[in-house]
Amino acid sequence: MKRIQSLENENIKKIRSLSVKKYREQFGLCAIEGEKVIREALNLGRVKTLIVDESRENSYIDLLEENDKISIVVSSEVFKTLSSEVSNQGIMAVIEINPVLAINPSHNLLVLDHLQDPGNLGTIIRSAVASGHTDIILIDSVDPYNEKTLRSTTGTIFHPNFVKMRREDFIKFATQNNLNILLADMNGQNLYDSKAVFGEPYALVIGSEGQGVSQEIRGLNHKTISIPMDSRVESLNAGVSASIIMFNLKNKN
Repeated sequence: MKRIQSLENENIKKIRSLSVKKYREQFGLCAIEGEKVIREALNLGRVKTLIVDESRENSYIDLLEENDKISIVVSSEVFKTLSSEVSNQGIMAVIEINPVLAINPSHNLLVLDHLQDPGNLGTIIRSAVASGHTDIILIDSVDPYNEKTLRSTTGTIFHPNFVKMRREDFIKFATQNNLNILLADMNGQNLYDSKAVFGEPYALVIGSEGQGVSQEIRGLNHKTISIPMDSRVESLNAGVSASIIMFNLKNKN
């Protein structure tokens, strides 16, 4: 196990750089915080470096001893510069970003079109994993390894297959594979209509918080799905809407 006290240490600089999307993509790494999620990452063999605040060393002595070769104990001053948490648990880890697998058009797909809110994405990821929608296509959307998104996924970040696409590439992919496109739209077919048949496999498209699904994707052959709501509520946010639709599609088909 290594001990680091200097803010200028090269390893520390590299870990600190992972707060920036460009460097996460360059190194294929991201940083996570919290004992529960780190224990899961260790069990999955995803941790490259385990970092513990020296003031909490005794609390995590089991993890440090079991993972001696990849562990670093740092000063509290150094740890504060690495952590994004206001009240941190004194432990963080550098993990490998999920490997990108080829999208299988015979699977049910979740497509996020220009989703920009990290919290919404985190909610959607949790619901996607829980409902079995683990192939997620990101079209110009927020990075799933953003610090805020990671916090809200509570460990489910390890399970999806994230594929980033440009909008034109998705349109080409959808056309070539004759995807069954389902768009979330307020004017769509009632999700709870017992006569509604949406079919599988499908590609469920959730649009951006402000603009909805883009006109380019609306140009594809598609069906629309809506969530019936009390007239006093104009809309639900993307995270809630996507969650409701995914679980209902799972139960309906």
